Amino acid sequence: MKSFLFMLMLYGDVLFASSIATETEQVTGEDLQFAENYLDTYYPQREPIPILGSKGNNVIADQTEQAPEFFGGNMTSFLDMKKSRRCGVPDIDEHFLFRRVPKWSKKDLTYKIMNYTQKMTRADVDDAIKRAFKMWSDVTPLTFTESKRNSADILIYFGAGIHHPDDCPFDGEGEVLAHAFPPYDTMAIRGDAHFDEDENWTAKKTKEGTNLFLVATHEFGHSLGLFHSKIKGAVMYASYDPRSYKFAVPSDPRTLRLHQNDIENIQSLYGCPKDGPCLARKNPAEQESLPKICNSFQSFNAVTTFQGKLLFFHKRIIIIKDHRKRYPEIKPISNFWPILKCGIDAAYEAEGILYLFKGRKYRTVSGTDKQPSDPKTFDTLRFPNRVSKIDAAVYDKKTKKTLFFSEDRYWKYDQKKMSLEKNYPRKIAVDFPRIGPQVDAAFHLNGRLYLFRAAYQFEFDSRHKLLSIKRNDHWLGCL
Repeated sequence: MKSFLFMLMLYGDVLFASSIATETEQVTGEDLQFAENYLDTYYPQREPIPILGSKGNNVIADQTEQAPEFFGGNMTSFLDMKKSRRCGVPDIDEHFLFRRVPKWSKKDLTYKIMNYTQKMTRADVDDAIKRAFKMWSDVTPLTFTESKRNSADILIYFGAGIHHPDDCPFDGEGEVLAHAFPPYDTMAIRGDAHFDEDENWTAKKTKEGTNLFLVATHEFGHSLGLFHSKIKGAVMYASYDPRSYKFAVPSDPRTLRLHQNDIENIQSLYGCPKDGPCLARKNPAEQESLPKICNSFQSFNAVTTFQGKLLFFHKRIIIIKDHRKRYPEIKPISNFWPILKCGIDAAYEAEGILYLFKGRKYRTVSGTDKQPSDPKTFDTLRFPNRVSKIDAAVYDKKTKKTLFFSEDRYWKYDQKKMSLEKNYPRKIAVDFPRIGPQVDAAFHLNGRLYLFRAAYQFEFDSRHKLLSIKRNDHWLGCL
């Protein structure tokens, strides 16, 4: 088993560490890559911080200070998550970031099972879902009724890979079992729960597969507004581990009991039942303080104007800066566009239309559209096949041209002629001094071009003369 002691030094904006390992099992490059991917997926608020390992190799350390709390506080437990199955919802306590805890405004909710897994009988699925909702109605004033129509407050789907109605793919059997959406008012698929059809779902004892009732109880907690618990043994703990749950009858999943932490959290949102336990904390979970913005984002995936506002995209988060308001808003992207809940690569606004890029596809949103258009491929923009993704894009209203950045090169695109200009691509480092070989995000405002790289913003004039370098959160009111 592995144990680590990290000795840290802060130098500038980079954290360096030397790791002194006492180990009987060597930590592999695969372990480190897993750690990086895991943090990137389930801790989207911050970027990985590069550190120097004991042998001089670049590795990834825990950079959130929150991550170890979910895994027992040490790297051994963290890497052991490789073998575990879990929920696909990120572990960051989003209500601290988004200023409020999402909750339903009504107490009587409906649900609808839109399709069924092939691994269980319909009767067993119906029973598992019904009992999972009952776990929460027993400790709150909430009621759950199965809808006979094709619509309901909470829709339940089984799907594999890329599944309807969102494009965050499941990963096959193992690791991510399911995910659910919090009940934000503006979210089109709020409360919905999706289950990975590649899992071996079962209604029987937990050793024979993945118990649907146990997983559904967890996911419906998210549907009601709960985030992950740091307490192992709580139903809302991120990892699926039936051995840590409380059962009235040992090893019988049908006798599951909610942890005190689960009950306290759900009752903080909805109150206590007329007849039943009341463990609600005195201080409700609502958070109305200013969200933590400054120095929180080591990079942005995209920055663009849209309808007179500035939009900053960071993984699954969107930050909206409106000059008429004192503070920016921070929300999940899925609040606005559930189909893009996994984030975007680049974005730009041209003549009132917002272009959103992910991989080799893009979608558009106009001022009257509630949801993005169906995806289109790069073929319509005539990019060479070697371009796998767009890193940044920016439109100049004066010239009617768009710059597309990918890796160390950039292209100029004529929006009117719908064609790439000749003599491109060109090297970014040659035409834009000091920014380096790549660009993370870009936007154009008042005749100035702003390019983003890591934690910094570079301001250029129309001739690409560098005017200033500031932190990337300068536009958010940070000093």
